[in-house]
Amino acid sequence: MKLRLLWHIMRRQFITQRLVIIPFILAVSVLFMIEYTLVSIGLNSYIKQKNDFLVPFIIIANFFMALLTFIFIFYANHFMMSQ
Repeated sequence: MKLRLLWHIMRRQFITQRLVIIPFILAVSVLFMIEYTLVSIGLNSYIKQKNDFLVPFIIIANFFMALLTFIFIFYANHFMMSQ
């Protein structure tokens, strides 16, 4: 019974908040996709062999992208909680 009630409440809240929740989930997914791509490029052995000078720039870009991702997530989460 409790599970059914929780499911009903969650579904109702998702329907009322879908204009905020869906863009938030999409934006966070895209940010993590970019983060994963930068990590993958930075750890690629072919790039390490051919372009030694490129790897530090990828690491720096990865750091700033991670920082931007966490700032955005905390800001958007604060915005969603205040609604």
